[in-house]
Amino acid sequence: MEYLPMTLARRLIAGAALAAMLAGSPALARQQADALGASFVDPPNTARPRVWWHWMSGNVTQDGIDKDLAWMKRIGLAGVQNFDAGFNDGGFFDTPHVVDKRLVFMTPEWRAAFKHAVETADADGFEFAIAGSPGWSETGGPWVKPEQAMKKLVWSETIVEGGRKLDKPLAAPPSVTGPFLGVPGGGSAMSAIKGQLPTYYRDAAVVAYRLPAAEQAPLASAKITASNPVDVALLTDGDLVRQVELPFAPDKETWIQVEYAKPQTLRALRLVAAHAGGFGEFGATAPEGRIEASDDGKTFRPVVKLPVHGALQQTVAFPATTARYFRVVFLPRPSNPALAMAGLKDPTSHQIAELAFEAGARVHRFEDKAGWSSAGGLDEDPTPQASADTIVHRADVVDLTDRLKPDGTLDWTPPAGRWEVLRYGYSLTGRQNSPASAEGTGLEVDKLSREHVTAYADTYLDLYQQTVGPELMGKRGVQAMITDSWEAGSANWTEKMLAQFQARRGYDARPWLPVLSGRVVESAAASDAFLWDFRKTIGDLIADEHYGALSDALHARGMKRYGESHETGRAFVGDGMQVKKSADVPMGATWTEVPVTNDPFSYDADIRESASVAHLYGQNLVAAESFTSASSPFGYDPAKLKPTADAMMANGLNRFIIHTSVHQPLDTAGPGMTLAIFGQWFTRKETWAEQAGPWIDYLSRSSLLLQQGRFVADVAWFYGEDGNITELYGKAMPKIPVGHAYDFVNGDALVNLLDAKDGQVATPSGMRYRVLAIDPSVRRMTVPVLRKLLTLKAAGVPIVGVRPDATPSLSDDPAEFQRLADQVFAGVSADLGAALAGIGPDADDGGAGLRFVHRQLPDGDLYFVSNPGEAKTASVSFRTSGREAEIWRADTGSIAPASYKTADGRTNVPLALNAHDAVFVVFRKSGPAERAVPAKVRTVAAVIDGGWTLSFPQGPTLKDVKPGSWTDSADPAVRYFSGTAAYTTTFKAPKAGKGARVVLDLGAVKNLASVSVNGKDLGVLWKAPFEVDVTDALKAGDNKLEVKVVNLWPNRLIGDKQPGYAGPKTFATFDPYPPQAPLSPSGLIEPARLIVERQE
Repeated sequence: MEYLPMTLARRLIAGAALAAMLAGSPALARQQADALGASFVDPPNTARPRVWWHWMSGNVTQDGIDKDLAWMKRIGLAGVQNFDAGFNDGGFFDTPHVVDKRLVFMTPEWRAAFKHAVETADADGFEFAIAGSPGWSETGGPWVKPEQAMKKLVWSETIVEGGRKLDKPLAAPPSVTGPFLGVPGGGSAMSAIKGQLPTYYRDAAVVAYRLPAAEQAPLASAKITASNPVDVALLTDGDLVRQVELPFAPDKETWIQVEYAKPQTLRALRLVAAHAGGFGEFGATAPEGRIEASDDGKTFRPVVKLPVHGALQQTVAFPATTARYFRVVFLPRPSNPALAMAGLKDPTSHQIAELAFEAGARVHRFEDKAGWSSAGGLDEDPTPQASADTIVHRADVVDLTDRLKPDGTLDWTPPAGRWEVLRYGYSLTGRQNSPASAEGTGLEVDKLSREHVTAYADTYLDLYQQTVGPELMGKRGVQAMITDSWEAGSANWTEKMLAQFQARRGYDARPWLPVLSGRVVESAAASDAFLWDFRKTIGDLIADEHYGALSDALHARGMKRYGESHETGRAFVGDGMQVKKSADVPMGATWTEVPVTNDPFSYDADIRESASVAHLYGQNLVAAESFTSASSPFGYDPAKLKPTADAMMANGLNRFIIHTSVHQPLDTAGPGMTLAIFGQWFTRKETWAEQAGPWIDYLSRSSLLLQQGRFVADVAWFYGEDGNITELYGKAMPKIPVGHAYDFVNGDALVNLLDAKDGQVATPSGMRYRVLAIDPSVRRMTVPVLRKLLTLKAAGVPIVGVRPDATPSLSDDPAEFQRLADQVFAGVSADLGAALAGIGPDADDGGAGLRFVHRQLPDGDLYFVSNPGEAKTASVSFRTSGREAEIWRADTGSIAPASYKTADGRTNVPLALNAHDAVFVVFRKSGPAERAVPAKVRTVAAVIDGGWTLSFPQGPTLKDVKPGSWTDSADPAVRYFSGTAAYTTTFKAPKAGKGARVVLDLGAVKNLASVSVNGKDLGVLWKAPFEVDVTDALKAGDNKLEVKVVNLWPNRLIGDKQPGYAGPKTFATFDPYPPQAPLSPSGLIEPARLIVERQE
């Protein structure tokens, strides 16, 4: 097939469509003559999707670059975001080498190819972005020096007796590179360690404290037994690496028991249990279980459950419990089908490295609360109250940092009593950027230090500028950086941590440092509050020193940043809105289906988070990594993707970044190179690659309209200060009364951005919210937030919520908290519905279950209306009046007048929507109070139930074919065919009459169909109903109909594996389909119909 240059082709199509509409309706012509109407027909690049363009393991060729970009331009894409990536571990995800010579990252050959790609993209008007590092984990590379890398706090403990000068060196904290104390490791979430990890250690502080009375004597020795024979000595040797294997049966609990000669009062357990049952940090958990106690070793009573999420070591604090026997019970792990899919096996034993009880008070889950993991929901796990004889008193904490000598000795004579000296330092986490080629892999940079992040960014961007030249870096050429969702693990220290804490929290952390190694200082509540402040400082540093510094470095070069954050759950200690606010384009992510189960993913929260940032801070653009998948490889078509797209737009998205279009270096058979198991597999070798244009146009037209004007919402939803949106609302979004839109608000925006105007919440970006609602789960609130709430309340802003119980921070004055809380919540109701009772819903569909997005235009309003379910009709009442209603269809580019009726300041519009349909209802032109558009009457004029000639390329031509799936054929060349096959037939033009239209309905099609009548191309049909107006292509007598149907790759992949097959085969670097896998229906499945359509 010959292709016109895309710009020319689109202009011709747009001009023809526009001319047809102008000729057919003078009123509509006036509407369409404006810039928005013209742009809707042929959207500009600002509205068009971008794609991720992965260059895998050096499998890159200039010929492949040219062909990739030419195809992207042909179908209407407007940019690429380039990742130099690769799975190179020799395992399930391994990327093979398929080119004669790999182009290794930043070698002269790679640079030449990259520069050519940028020059070609620039000539095509593409936006070109690079990833934040080789791979995508975050920001790292081989140029990161050890002192610039991610760091963790480490410590050693030394017990000393008072009254004698110390003469021996303090125990050295572990300098091991790894995630926690002396546990080695690093690497990444997606690949093993590459190369030898360096070690790096520096001292940070030394403090000492008098041991609590309850710990002046060591805990009595105990007998340890287990449900299976194990080397119990390993459980209390202080080595966090050496471990015992405790086998379990699928239906049987296992246990480890600690028996004392006489009853002991215990308050905590320190447990190190390997995380398993998932893919590394994705889905892997500690074993479920509980602590039990017994007086006789026979009858046990429950004490507390074990946490399963979080850091490798878990300190489990519980109320003082006296018993002779303590037992830790572990439940068997459930099977994880996803492991089998990856060729892995379910674990059959629990791996336990340490299991030690403590008599003194300990901070519950201090490892998580101090940032050695990203675990959330920590407000729900407070430290149990502790008596005065079990805690460290703040007055007993002595700062000895200046007394530490270079040889590790301490110039100090402790006062009388038994003391513990804590020597704190920091070492590397060992995290590396991934998944990248070995040549592009190095340490992840310290994300708590602006100095290190800036140095990293300057070096990285200089590499690209040296590659493409300064004229192709900034406003042209390489214009942006994409920071993907965080996969860099946890870090909780940097060189200036104590100074940053003092500056941001307003008090000195040194007296509280024992809390960072699990001790309760002053009280349980005070220790938890200090750790809240510590986590808050980490989150602030990630937002400011990492993401903020990156944006600053990019802006200095005229570049911009696309920024994701958590994506799902809680990936780091910090708030997603806070890190996205510095992005030029806040960005989320949406997957299509859950692997294995194929259940729908719900990534509403991440998109809504990005949209809230864009609305509040004024970026307007809301992007997302779109349609990511790890299920149904090569099994998607636009119709299957559309519900996901519509859901994303309903949450505020207006720029699609399709994941992914892996670079295809060769002209071998498809599907070609892949990103292992991860899709989409949207490349020039997709079966429907050349039919993708209308799908891209749908996304583009929708994005164009959703970029117009300003978002309208009634509610600003404050979700607190210690959680993040994707964790809090990953399973269920806030319960907002139907018909009212909302944006999320975090503590930073509430305190520093929001204002009041005319009794509403206002932002500098122009947003207005009628109500400020506080999530019912928010039970703690800082004083700065309360001060701002009081200001807003005094200015007349309605506030909905429940009075908080306490402040989470040591920085706050408790008395001021109580006073402010009383003032803010005096007379305040928690009933959001009541607060909105006097405000009619922005859109009311009478319970039809439609989804809406309202954008206020300079000259009117538009509403995106999507139907997530089956076909339905609804009369929708919109909160606007005085303007005519029009229906703008992004799937066809058509604009048509709608029936409507206005009353009481609202406009009612009847809508008839197909399953998973979406339209825009646009109000822009002044008009009468009501209008009735004549309904269309449809009559079936003819049925085409056979007589097709079906031709397969390099295959058979079948005569007199009836509708049905190709997979029903006994001929393997038909049964296992993947690609495009052509149906042809002739039919008589029906008698339509004046003003009537003839519509061809193909019924069910698997999967897409290109239609031509008498040689006139009528476009691609990509979703139900598979209908096209053929009126203008008809002639008297016989008419030739050709329908080219394209199906999907799996059938051919399965066919290649059939016994005895020796024909041409597909090529894919990832192919999970066994020979017995079910085939997918393909072809024209139902009879076609010719329908005459008339207006009443």
